[in-house]
Amino acid sequence: MSADNILEWSIFHGKYPRNALIREIFQLKQDIATPGQGGSKVALVDEVVRYTGLHPPDDERIPQLVDCFLQNIHTKNPILDVDVLVKHGRKCAEHGVGWDGLSCLVLLACALGSVAKPFDMSITQQTVLPRANLDLASSSAGSVHVYDKELQQAESYFALACRRLGSLKHTMLGAQCHFFAGVYLMYTLQPILSWQYFFHASTLLQLHLKTTYGIGENHLGSPTVSSRSLSAADRKIKRLEQSLYWSCFKSECEFRVELPFPQSELSLGDYPNLFPSPPSPKSGDNCSPSASDTLHGSSIGNEDMTLDSVASLYASPNTISEDHELRKHAKHIHNEEESWYYYLTEIALRRIGNRIINSFFCQDRSFWLNIKPFLRIAQEFEVQVSSWSANLPPAMQHLETTSAIRAPHLNSRRGSTGNHVSRELSWAIDNRLLEMQTWLYQPFLYYLVHVGLSPPPPTMGGHPYYKPAATDQYVRNEHFDILLNPYPLTASPVADSRRFNFANVRPGVEETTAMDDEDFILLRSMVVSGIECNMKTLDVRSLGHRHHGLWFDLRSIMCASLTLLAVVKSGNAAWIPGGAEELWGPNSGATYSKDLPMPIGGKIADVLKQFSFWAAEAPDMLRYRMILEEVVRDVRGS
Repeated sequence: MSADNILEWSIFHGKYPRNALIREIFQLKQDIATPGQGGSKVALVDEVVRYTGLHPPDDERIPQLVDCFLQNIHTKNPILDVDVLVKHGRKCAEHGVGWDGLSCLVLLACALGSVAKPFDMSITQQTVLPRANLDLASSSAGSVHVYDKELQQAESYFALACRRLGSLKHTMLGAQCHFFAGVYLMYTLQPILSWQYFFHASTLLQLHLKTTYGIGENHLGSPTVSSRSLSAADRKIKRLEQSLYWSCFKSECEFRVELPFPQSELSLGDYPNLFPSPPSPKSGDNCSPSASDTLHGSSIGNEDMTLDSVASLYASPNTISEDHELRKHAKHIHNEEESWYYYLTEIALRRIGNRIINSFFCQDRSFWLNIKPFLRIAQEFEVQVSSWSANLPPAMQHLETTSAIRAPHLNSRRGSTGNHVSRELSWAIDNRLLEMQTWLYQPFLYYLVHVGLSPPPPTMGGHPYYKPAATDQYVRNEHFDILLNPYPLTASPVADSRRFNFANVRPGVEETTAMDDEDFILLRSMVVSGIECNMKTLDVRSLGHRHHGLWFDLRSIMCASLTLLAVVKSGNAAWIPGGAEELWGPNSGATYSKDLPMPIGGKIADVLKQFSFWAAEAPDMLRYRMILEEVVRDVRGS
């Protein structure tokens, strides 16, 4: 399922060890001489913050950075009280940053606001980078140099936030702060540390729920209880709790696809609600400040802001006017409706994605050699994914890959504040759909590589197509599936111990049982769709946009590259539109020596460019580049 798993396929003849790529990020210790400890192994760096000599940030920039956070970060994880964050950000700018929990949250928002760029701007900046300068990780065109000012500022805010994180209790605010610390570390390509903070966020949320509602209680509400029976304050608290639950759970699922991490307690129980409750419609901006502040105090834990909550009961008319303006400003900056369309869609797709994982990846790869039982299962999932794709909310459907993504600087509408936000959200949904489809079709590409399949007949134009019949027979499991460990360990996997003679093995003889003509038509359709998804992955997930899922993007383009190279290596290049040259570029006809091999072009050149660009922040990308170049030259023969 992951790039590391692809390298274990038999087509690569056991050349690469288990976890060949991710082992780089787990090697945090070296033999170094330490006073009083001889040559023992110690951690090279104990601190989370990467940079030294950081300067105190400018408090006056806090409101601007909070706005940037709300536009570019909070839209994808709406787990905060926006009005409260904006108000406290202004307070920090005027009176200085305090040591309370809300100040910690403001600092994290500033760190993320510093490092996040509008979608169109970041892609345009990547587009104009000269490829020639990206051959070395230390290049002046690498990410650390290009974003040096932003990273320095972000690290300054993050360092201050880290000094406050340790004093936070198991309240909603504590969990929210740890969650966004994890988001920041994913933005800066530090997945191991990020997992640490996400795991803490899940733990703190669990403690908050148990200490608030009691052990064994239905902490997150029952679908049979109407939200109308709750007060406005209680509804808001429930919404924030539910949203944080889903954000923590989604983050855990994403990690466990790529890294061998354990499940948290949060993922072990059944969740009573299929979706978090969207925000209640507001009757206007006439909400009394006392009600707003009561929500504020309740939603983040009463210990954190008790005095402010009491003081708000005696607010002056000037304060009322100020609060009114702040709420209007927050509403202008943060498109709540669009954000929640994205968020609910993302949760629904994650549920389908987990079911695909549980259906196809909980057993050894050798089961895929008998492919027929998987065909109808895949067909039903294909209908579900296609149905979701066709019925996305309008705000999520307007993405045009060729114009808006490949040349955003030519299409962005100046003066349209939310335009880049809409583009990013629809791009993210497109990526999620693409990721699910890649998982769905991987068993069939494995079959193509390790068993073989006759090329598509010329009458089909090289692109066999099977349109699945519409069906209402969806998977009806209404509880949220627990994501199984994507690393099923066996002492010697059957698929890895086999050596296939690809020229002689024919489907329907040794490895496949009772496949009829309709089965083969469907199988060819799955293979074609799988190759198309992997080719599209190389295009749309190698844009170089810094976001929460950047590290996962880099993993996905590595996985897609290796999958397509495995197809070529097995003698099935004819299935790829444009053939092998589409991957590594045309042969110029020049003669190259062993010391100076033929350069790599095509789509894989863009992948290598991304690995080089981000390598200074994520040193494991150097290993990705080295292995990918090695595989290309092995498959190509030069």
